[in-house]
Amino acid sequence: MTSEVKKGSMAPNFKSQIEQARSIANPHVAVAEFTDNSSDAGATKIKITSSVTQSNKFDLYISDNGCGMDYERLMAAVRMGSSQKEENSDELFGCKGVGMNISATYLADDSFEVYTKSIDCQLINIASIDMKKMKQYPGSNDWDSLYKFGQTTIIDIEDTIASNFLESVKSGTVIVLRNLSKTRCGKISKFDRLIATDSRGLSRIYRHILQDRNMEMFYNSSIIQSTGPGFDLKVKDQDKVFFQNTRGNKDGWISKTVSPWGDITYDYRFRFVRVATKTSKGTSGQTGGLSIMRNGREVTSQLISHLRPKTFSIGNLIIELDAPSSFLDKVLTFNGDKQIRTLENATEHFDFRGWIKSVLNPFWSFIIEINVQDAAKNGSEEEKAKSWQYSEALLVDRYYQMQKESLRALLTDDEIQHGLLKEYQIPGTGFRVDLIQQGLPFEFKVNGDDPSRVVGQILSYVPYLIKDDKFEFVKDNVLRFKLALGKKPSNSLKRHIETINSTYKIGDVQLSIEIFDMTERCPKLLEYPTSRKEKNRLKDAA
Repeated sequence: MTSEVKKGSMAPNFKSQIEQARSIANPHVAVAEFTDNSSDAGATKIKITSSVTQSNKFDLYISDNGCGMDYERLMAAVRMGSSQKEENSDELFGCKGVGMNISATYLADDSFEVYTKSIDCQLINIASIDMKKMKQYPGSNDWDSLYKFGQTTIIDIEDTIASNFLESVKSGTVIVLRNLSKTRCGKISKFDRLIATDSRGLSRIYRHILQDRNMEMFYNSSIIQSTGPGFDLKVKDQDKVFFQNTRGNKDGWISKTVSPWGDITYDYRFRFVRVATKTSKGTSGQTGGLSIMRNGREVTSQLISHLRPKTFSIGNLIIELDAPSSFLDKVLTFNGDKQIRTLENATEHFDFRGWIKSVLNPFWSFIIEINVQDAAKNGSEEEKAKSWQYSEALLVDRYYQMQKESLRALLTDDEIQHGLLKEYQIPGTGFRVDLIQQGLPFEFKVNGDDPSRVVGQILSYVPYLIKDDKFEFVKDNVLRFKLALGKKPSNSLKRHIETINSTYKIGDVQLSIEIFDMTERCPKLLEYPTSRKEKNRLKDAA
């Protein structure tokens, strides 16, 4: 082997490199940076291998049969701040040329090595970075001392895993990360699970790539299969891809175009996937969010929320957005690990959040309708019992009808109407109180999961209820208000209400909010699905 130290100007100091590495979300995101490069190199087979060393440490190998690199290209790829990738490519995952080095800093405590050959190479090109020295001297900027480059033959490679793989392919690359950080990667058993079987691992990140492209990925000789939304469909549960077999696409993808600045048009696609859990069939709830894919590769380590209506009936829904790099790189801000965790708008004249909301809005009513039907027919027992929760108005109506029927034996209809009133509009305002019963105002909520919003709504009524002339809401300088919930109140909500009750006053009037737990006070109202009669009554009222 011949070796040399490559001299030249280097980019950020060691400390900066180490700090950037800390921003990486988790080990499989770091590993994905290397497999991105393999895919960009045209690899059809990618092998990831964890190997325990004699010192009871473990190394990681990422091997591929891609096009490999000649000597000059290898030096450019390994050196910080250099890149031979084309910016904004609609076919490549990587474009900035720094992710590999940051990921190596995150993963390896000893060294980062590259063995590669192109189809025209007679020798194996080698590069290494001394990660141990970098971390020992974080204040240094002596990059020249870290880098080593050289050439050798396959038989002279001392690492048998690297030599055996390169001998088996016409061209390709082997990445070796020596002594993986136990702080970040844990023990090898934990690391293996994170990479191969974790619900957020490589099988999810590349779920569409593995399905749609001629590429296989292996971890310790076991093939990695696509998992995640739309791929974990369980017959016994109610996972569902919406809009399948419509618009000529069996996979549920809806294709559209966008022209943010009027001169260039970008193609993109999206789809809706309902995901069941151990406790839910997925037809009810306010969970899920947006998963963004860059050229088919997931770039959200966590689902982005607050893009869907706050409606229980949308269920556990994941929206997948797949768009080209040339579009996403202009309108979103990506971290160094190619992940996006918030919808920060990077382009002054394009509101990404507002745009995606407008794209999704026309589909919610259809999804709600399907979920309601599925919950009533095939949902879990819990979801069948809670199918009423799709409408707050239904909750009010059921309680009102129950009270009305119980009073009919004692009072006339006029007397009932005087003491029991639904949808009371406070005079001189646009506010509507859900129900008045014997002079007590009620506000109904499916749940109290957002205490500030729920209590804040009640507080907005209070000044006007105090001055109301029709009902004597204030008695003995106390305004009592009932908050009716279709779900057991959380401790957070209880504490919030206790604080308000002990501190909130307008003049001499004290506010007293009482939680009316319907799961205890009238549980039978929550045990049956919506009837046709109820649907018609609510429709007429609306």
